[in-house]
Order: sequence, then C-alpha cells, then structure tokens
Amino acid sequence: WRLLVTSLPDCQLLRQINLTVSNLYECQQIRSFKGTAVILFTKVKQSQECNLVTMDVEDKEAKVRSTYTTKHVTDVALYTDPEEIYLVRKDGTVIMYDATNLKEDVKIPSPCTESDLL
Repeated sequence: WRLLVTSLPDCQLLRQINLTVSNLYECQQIRSFKGTAVILFTKVKQSQECNLVTMDVEDKEAKVRSTYTTKHVTDVALYTDPEEIYLVRKDGTVIMYDATNLKEDVKIPSPCTESDLL
C-alpha cells in the first residue's frame, strides 16, 4: 500500500509514503482531523483481522506514527485536543486506542457474547 498526501483543492502531490501493510488487506476507512489520520485496513479473506495505521500529518511533512494489528474492528472515530481514537468492535464494544503506546482500553463493554455474533 502507498499513501499519497496532496494539497487541496488542487491535488498537488506533496508526499508519497509506502506503508508496511500487506496487499492481502483492503482499505476500509480513513479518518483525519487536524494533524492526525487513522487508516483502517481489513484482511480480505479473514475480515476479523485488522491493521490500523496512524499518521502524523503537518503542512510540509507526513509520517507513520504506528501500525497496529487488532481484530473485529468495524469503525473508527478520531478526536483531538486531546487526541482520542475510539475503535468499535463487531460486538459493539467501544475501545479507546492509544496510537503512541499501542494500547487498547475498553470504555464501553458489549453485553454480547461471541456466540451472539455467529
């Protein structure tokens, strides 16, 4: 996968970054706000496997902060000031994700069990 950073509204190419995500994954979502972008990739044949790529984006520079492997993520929400990244799992569990320290903290547990999802 390759990430292209462009200027708006003219779409001038500013930077190209090669990501360390396998081509066995497809891009599901891109969320960005202020200086942070989060990209959710899902494995094609095993949709429970996901990769999250977090980017730091500034006017003249963009760089990968972290790449993180997790499971069952279906949605991502991003807030800044302070930065908060929330992941929603297939069962409805809401998790706060720390992209710098690569840690997950359950904020709203789901009452569902694994068998409820089958």
